[in-house]
Amino acid sequence: MMGTSTRLPAIQRLVEIKTVAEQLHFKISTLLLHGGKIIEAVKWFRQHSASYGKLVGVPEAIFLHWEWMSRQFLVFSELLEMSSVTIQSISSLAFGTADNPLTEWECIPAYHYQLAAHYLKEKRSCLELALLMTEIADEIDGTADLWYLLFMWDNSLDYLSKEMHLPCNRNLTDEEYFRYALAEGKRFQDSEIIALLKKSFESFSNLKIQRMASLCGFLMGREYFAVGDFRNAKLQFDNVANLYRQEGWVTLLWEVLGYLRECSRRHGSVKDFIEYSLEMAAMPISSDENVQSFNFKECDPAGPPTIQQREIIN
Repeated sequence: MMGTSTRLPAIQRLVEIKTVAEQLHFKISTLLLHGGKIIEAVKWFRQHSASYGKLVGVPEAIFLHWEWMSRQFLVFSELLEMSSVTIQSISSLAFGTADNPLTEWECIPAYHYQLAAHYLKEKRSCLELALLMTEIADEIDGTADLWYLLFMWDNSLDYLSKEMHLPCNRNLTDEEYFRYALAEGKRFQDSEIIALLKKSFESFSNLKIQRMASLCGFLMGREYFAVGDFRNAKLQFDNVANLYRQEGWVTLLWEVLGYLRECSRRHGSVKDFIEYSLEMAAMPISSDENVQSFNFKECDPAGPPTIQQREIIN
């Protein structure tokens, strides 16, 4: 219609820009990888993610940005897996030089799967906050679902108008689009993060990179623990604890044992609970000063690895 602006509102305009960039990146990366040009493909991806990674958008809708970032790393990891480039050919390349500033990690699918999971966790945190703030501001439960129904109704009208060649000048406002995105976000499942971490774990394991595989196993264990799946959480933490014992990583082992101890308590396994408690009480923690910079929030449920905390457990 004449005189009608086709310029999208801010949130939708940024979504459209990133969608176009995503499609362009996918095509260019596919061509480069099919041609065996892995260094060029990884450089392109690094530039792509760095450039658009800065375009976070408005704070209340930042969860859309993290979802987009997660999808970029997921797609690129899948492209790397499907490419004809082998791990042997990657290992023969020189990394960290002036001509090639890339790291070997950036050429491994497992690395990108792990980052995809990381950004999906960021999306979850921001989405939860956005939902909470919206509920507080509106003081009406279920409004997001109503906005979703209205959005689908508008889409249906738009589709019919195009099929019947009828004019339709109904454009979504950013508020409507935001409400729709929130309603869609409610479909998010924690299993999506676990699935990405599992892919990363399996990929690192196949490459015999056990330390990184154990890190992914630990992150999977925390996700299982958070949703109350203590059986799978314990399986992951047990495997991780074995490596940490071999490596002698006291602080990391303390945290894992804390989760194992809590899993045993939740399961009612007294024997396991006592064994993990005794192991923690016998750990060589020399001074509380060693954990001044330790993130106390991340060491739950055991608490920080300090002499005082060890005495409490004992």
